[in-house]
Amino acid sequence: MRGNYGVMRIKIAGRWAIRNVHRIAFAVWKGDIPEGASVLHLKGCVKTCCNPDHLYSKRQSLDLGTTPRGAAPWSLP
Repeated sequence: MRGNYGVMRIKIAGRWAIRNVHRIAFAVWKGDIPEGASVLHLKGCVKTCCNPDHLYSKRQSLDLGTTPRGAAPWSLP
């Protein structure tokens, strides 16, 4: 991300780390991010958006262009 917009410093296990805000929002409102998965935005959303209703996780090995706009992708396998 350009500058520090969309990132946050948080303490994890006693150490400071920089994380993307959308990943933190997903973890807080929807649960842990599965191993090997990315947190993605619904089509048309701004990359820096951290609204949990606009985020979903998907394994990187899957085709990322298959989720239709407005779908509930977090319910997909």
